[in-house]
Amino acid sequence: MFSDPIESVVGLVDLGYAYKPYSGTRILNFHSCVQKLLNKDKEGLSTSDKGIQMKLGTVMKCYKQVQLPQKAINLIKNLTSKWLCQDMRAFSIVKDTGLRNLLPEFIILTDEYRTILKGILKEPYENRCICICPDLWPDSYKQISYMGISISFVDKDCNYKSLDLCCRPYMESDHSGANILVSNKEQQTKTSSILASTSLISNTTVTNEIDQENEDNVYSSSSTDNEDDKVEPTLPINNKLRKMKFEDLTLAAQEIIKTVTRCKKLVEFVKRSGCNKDIQSFGGIALQQSTVVRWLSLINLLESIVLSYKVTKRVLINRKQQMKLKGIDEKVLKQIIRLLKPFKQVLKIIQTTNTPSLYMVLICTHKLRKTLSSFDELTNYHSPLSTNSSSDIENDIHEEIDMTENEGMKILRMRILALLNLTFELDIRHYCATLLHARYRQLKRCTKDKHDQTYKYIRKRMSEIIKVNQEKDIQPPQKKIKSQQSFLQQYEDNSDPERCFDECDTSGSEDYTFITPKADELSRYLSMDIDKSSLTDNPLDFWRKNQSVSRYCQN
Repeated sequence: MFSDPIESVVGLVDLGYAYKPYSGTRILNFHSCVQKLLNKDKEGLSTSDKGIQMKLGTVMKCYKQVQLPQKAINLIKNLTSKWLCQDMRAFSIVKDTGLRNLLPEFIILTDEYRTILKGILKEPYENRCICICPDLWPDSYKQISYMGISISFVDKDCNYKSLDLCCRPYMESDHSGANILVSNKEQQTKTSSILASTSLISNTTVTNEIDQENEDNVYSSSSTDNEDDKVEPTLPINNKLRKMKFEDLTLAAQEIIKTVTRCKKLVEFVKRSGCNKDIQSFGGIALQQSTVVRWLSLINLLESIVLSYKVTKRVLINRKQQMKLKGIDEKVLKQIIRLLKPFKQVLKIIQTTNTPSLYMVLICTHKLRKTLSSFDELTNYHSPLSTNSSSDIENDIHEEIDMTENEGMKILRMRILALLNLTFELDIRHYCATLLHARYRQLKRCTKDKHDQTYKYIRKRMSEIIKVNQEKDIQPPQKKIKSQQSFLQQYEDNSDPERCFDECDTSGSEDYTFITPKADELSRYLSMDIDKSSLTDNPLDFWRKNQSVSRYCQN
């Protein structure tokens, strides 16, 4: 085979020179073979009929441009992206040096901040001023919810702090309180192991004894023949909530509830059909949808319908959907908004603050009970002379409301008041929190019995705190050194000047003495002359400036 002579192949180009360094394939055009072929083509063209060769661009223009449907385009894009991702070279975590260097740094940071967190929580934990509560928040990116444990407390410098201890995905669709409790019970084992690993050392024996003593002695129960009554260290309303079915309501009340249901369906249709853009183009306000987890959204839904009622009706008529407004009366909607507006204002006040708001519970509860007690009180709440601030939009809604209350609205108002009285239990701590706010220390519109019980509870807690602090400061007794004492020491001044007055102050008679009561911190706080203009909504601002009487406010 190798002995045969080498023969040149016609049309074969030698690529030895073409692929040398600093060369290219364009040199092939100057090869002798290529030049011979070009000369032959020119000779053939000269002998043949004259004609013009069409260019590639001209040929392509002759064809009809075809556009793929969007579905096919998306399918090709999807398959292409999957092809790239699936055929990508996989990496090994075990051999990933960068990740192995990063993970120890994460462990160091978590241990460091865990130690800092323990130091922060130790002082409020020992003083029993930590409030632990569950929290539930959504993740709009992953479209799931998280349930965690949040704590809030006030430190020794009267600074309010809030922390999130832990969280986990909450996959249940039911976000009601009962279902959350069931989910919490399933996680008790994990939570117990976490708490067991927490090394917060505190003297809880005394605090547990204090709690037990409070439950037994803080409030004496009134005499009653019913043995089922429970004695609690609070001021509760011991009534069970009686559920009422929809059929148990009168026809007038049922019609109002049906109106609210029709409004929800109307807004749902407007959202799906895209009518909100037409409503806004005609000068109206976009209708807002209501959600179960946001109670304020129901009031916003009704207000948006009232403000855009005429425009919405016009848009629905143009689309031949005017039947969606059947059974929705504008006057009835205004009456419902008038009934729900006090709740809207209360919820806004409580939710739009990042300061301690426990003192608001007593004030807001009393305000709602007073407003719903009669139709006159509800009307005065919306009067222009009232101190309740409202926007211009809300004033437009309440301009033309009937000054009479129909039967259905009266039944719903009384039902809401009954549920408010049955469900809200005012704890003694609510009264104490209101009293410890310098603006509301007089506890206005509270009975004398509530004043006395609150004062008694605070004084008892103060004595317990002082006792615990004294036990912590007790040092082992030192050995006494015998020394000769002079009788003059009996007449030396005491370290406590008030003690001298307590021992020596009399009424001027040798038979009857009058001992002046020693002023405690609560008495000094109640008798202080405070400039109200310097007070803020945050009660801790006052106590931070008055450290001498702030021993109890932290708890």
